[in-house]
Amino acid sequence: MSILVADVPRVQCKKHGVVMVKAPWAEPGSRFSVLFEALVINWLKEASTQAVSRQLELGWNAMDGIMQRAVKRGMARRASLDPKHIGVDETAFRKRHDYVTVVSDQDTGQVLHVAEDRKKTNLKAWYASLSGERIAAIESVSMDMWPAFINATLESIPGAEEKIAFDKFHVAKYLGEAVDKVRREEHKALMAEGRDDLKGSKYT
Repeated sequence: MSILVADVPRVQCKKHGVVMVKAPWAEPGSRFSVLFEALVINWLKEASTQAVSRQLELGWNAMDGIMQRAVKRGMARRASLDPKHIGVDETAFRKRHDYVTVVSDQDTGQVLHVAEDRKKTNLKAWYASLSGERIAAIESVSMDMWPAFINATLESIPGAEEKIAFDKFHVAKYLGEAVDKVRREEHKALMAEGRDDLKGSKYT
């Protein structure tokens, strides 16, 4: 690892007061070069934060700062968000099944929002951050059948009843469970009559 030492000058600005000259090799407030931070972000795409921290001998605060600056750069580059078709999903990121809510643009695949948990209030807060024009521009919202997502969307998007689309995986899952429940009830009733017409029919 190379260490670059430099005295970055401060200047007196009539408009902004005393400011530090921007170093071309690093972002303001960072102790690391732009290239090193890019290396860390690339490693984080392939390994956990803990693994990268251990391999590069970086503390938690240093890792967090690098990630925060990367997010800030990405947000600055991102084009104005006017999604027409969005998807709302949850994903578990730890073995204890800690969930985060992920909102994405279904047309571009771009992640629009990530929030802790999968609560209605978190999704409603994101909807509330959008302008009325952007809310009105949303044509469809795909999601699973998690009640918090459904209720947040119904309470935030006009005409949401006609815009919500449940993903086919969960529709098929719940349909299969409903059919199997009826099959078990019918099988039990038939067995009480001494008939085994539905025996072995679970997977047919």
